[in-house]
Amino acid sequence: MNQGEGKKISLPEMNARINELLKSSIKSDGVINLFSDIKEEFSLFDPKFLEEISKMKEKNLAVELLKKLIAEQIQIYRRSNVVKSEKFSEIIQGVMNRYLNGMLTNEEVIEELLKMAQQIREAHDAGNELGLSEDELAFYDALTKPQAIKDFYENDELIAITRELTEALRKNRSIDWQKRDSARAKMRMMIKRLLKKHKYPPEGMDDAVATVMLQCELWTDNNDMEHRVVNYAEALSKKLSKCRWQRKNESRTERSRRTNQMDATKGNIYAILNGNKQFLIPVYQRYYSWETEQCSRLWNDIVEMQKKDKVGHFVGSIVNIAEQAMPTGVQKYMIIDGQQRLTTLSLLLIALRDYAEEHPEDGTINARRIDNMLLKNEYEDGDERYKLLLTETDRDLLISLVEKKPISDPGLSRILSNYNFLLVK
Repeated sequence: MNQGEGKKISLPEMNARINELLKSSIKSDGVINLFSDIKEEFSLFDPKFLEEISKMKEKNLAVELLKKLIAEQIQIYRRSNVVKSEKFSEIIQGVMNRYLNGMLTNEEVIEELLKMAQQIREAHDAGNELGLSEDELAFYDALTKPQAIKDFYENDELIAITRELTEALRKNRSIDWQKRDSARAKMRMMIKRLLKKHKYPPEGMDDAVATVMLQCELWTDNNDMEHRVVNYAEALSKKLSKCRWQRKNESRTERSRRTNQMDATKGNIYAILNGNKQFLIPVYQRYYSWETEQCSRLWNDIVEMQKKDKVGHFVGSIVNIAEQAMPTGVQKYMIIDGQQRLTTLSLLLIALRDYAEEHPEDGTINARRIDNMLLKNEYEDGDERYKLLLTETDRDLLISLVEKKPISDPGLSRILSNYNFLLVK
């Protein structure tokens, strides 16, 4: 790839250098300071920061860095703002498609991405100008998505609807929307009544309600999961405190008996996935982001384990919250930590299945067993058919791989590229 100075660097080298830049620059609070000659920190889309990127000599690195940073911001919108997520996803996809098809030079694509960064910054500032919080701005965006809407309502009236809608959902946030279909129906009815009171939408624009409803469901799902995670953390903290107190006050005999009876919960990928189960990724989780480097490290560990005749390899913990137990049907688990590992292991299982089907002479891998026991719930329909459900585009791509459907455009997702990497191994 061209660096802008006639030199070439390999794709692995470029990825390594980008990752090194990101490791040294992105902080936990979302601010960056990439350049050593700048003493103060800048927000993600600070004009001075963008100017520094535009001056980078290695144009390919500048393109990849901008793409990564913008994709991270879009992912935030995917968890919070339906309209902005859709808008900016379409823009960056169009820009990158033109770039990959040779219709834009490095300099031109950088200019397009810088314009996009400016648009995102202006979109972020719009809430402050309107006096709206981020939650409220997301609802305002949904209400005003059809451009013609503003011809029928004064802006103050749209802001009033926005705030009333946000407040109504907040007052009902204790309802478990995800478990109860009747609760979701009640939410939709409440929203429709509120909108009807304000004579929204105008006649002939009924489709506008669908966007508002989608934003409301995104908000309730996101807030419901955050509430449940907080409750889970509080319950876990109380349990740990109780255990500490009990251990502090127990006798030597009791401690010995407890130690002999304790058994850490652990299991291999077969034990985790086998059975009528489904693992869900909550909407607020980041998208699948493992690079080839992490997949390669996992694969090398597996190969090393095989060489040493080890019976297993620890890849990390998977933290989940079980949904309400059902006497029949699929038991669902919400993944709190371990999404990247579980997704990569699922991609590895798909690659093993596909390899076994293409090489029937190799009898060491049972493709049908992998497919029906570790990738699918064989006798279920719809989404419950799949062991793992990701978020957004990642979900559709993973389902397509499980179902062996062709994928024409993977977008920015790492799902297909990592599957291909594991398949050729």
